[in-house]
Amino acid sequence: MRKIIYMRLNNGSVEEELLEACSGHSSILEPIGEQELLLDLSLFNRISDILRDLAEALAANTGGGASVGLATSPLLAMLAANRSSLHGTSPGSYRRFQQQGADIVQVLPGKEAAFLLDLPVEEFFPLSRRESRLLQRLGYMQVGELAALGPLRLQQILKRNPAGLWQNIQGRDYRPVRGLYPPERLAYSLELAEGCADRNQLLLVLEDSARELGAILGQRHAACQQVKLQLELGGAKPLNLERRLARACHDMSRLGLIMAGLLPAALEQPVTSLRVCLDGLQPLEMRSQNLFTLRSIRQDEARQQRRAAILEQLLQRFPDSIGMGLAIERREEILRFWDPWRFASPGGLE
Repeated sequence: MRKIIYMRLNNGSVEEELLEACSGHSSILEPIGEQELLLDLSLFNRISDILRDLAEALAANTGGGASVGLATSPLLAMLAANRSSLHGTSPGSYRRFQQQGADIVQVLPGKEAAFLLDLPVEEFFPLSRRESRLLQRLGYMQVGELAALGPLRLQQILKRNPAGLWQNIQGRDYRPVRGLYPPERLAYSLELAEGCADRNQLLLVLEDSARELGAILGQRHAACQQVKLQLELGGAKPLNLERRLARACHDMSRLGLIMAGLLPAALEQPVTSLRVCLDGLQPLEMRSQNLFTLRSIRQDEARQQRRAAILEQLLQRFPDSIGMGLAIERREEILRFWDPWRFASPGGLE
């Protein structure tokens, strides 16, 4: 089960000390702007001690307090922390308490739809301001009233595909949390609520994660040295897979190939969640092009790219058994066919 924490500072901005305190508990930490952040604590069974530590860190680094939401998804955690009033909310759908000046609202697992019943439409983030005003003019003031409409009627009113919105209205949000801190590491966490044992489907999920992480690498002008993949299996021990790269990777297509190679051919149990971590991030070096040798440089780069692609495919088929370099013994064996005097005995030819 996912455990997502959303923090919003009432005054000031997120400082380095607070980010360090949060990253000490989880590698999936996503700062949002200057006053908000998301933290994924799904790997922990009991998080009461972690909440206390985070409340102490908030009290030490912020002067005006903070609002904290805890739920099974980023959307519900954000709604819990930003809700203007809990008056009229189903009492059995949430728990509210104070720690070190931080106001914490927890949406209880399984009660997400009940928590949203009386939420005003204008506070429901998946709706744009124009859409919320349109629904209010039609007399729909609360999210619970939208749940009674059904997806077909919502599509007719909003004139867009309501699939994702309908899931949010039901209290479901499968949006991944991205680990953007510390700067030398990237992470991606995704929950598969129903569980997935189909390898082709998992490959599509990994392809999406490679596209997402590759885009972030492009924005940072960085490349990674190590790829880690963690698979949570229902009723079985988690799988931790990793690969140290011979050459730093920044291309999303190559990143997808590496992740696909890490995925086992057969799984004992369905995968309920996966986490991808890119370690050893380093900035890409930019070199100015020599216009007088442009053609030869392009040819060399093309040969290097083809060689790297072939090596990557061989590593997928034969992991930990292929490397680049000069094998002295093999070189001597080959030279023996061309130079019979090379290994001649003192008394003559062998």
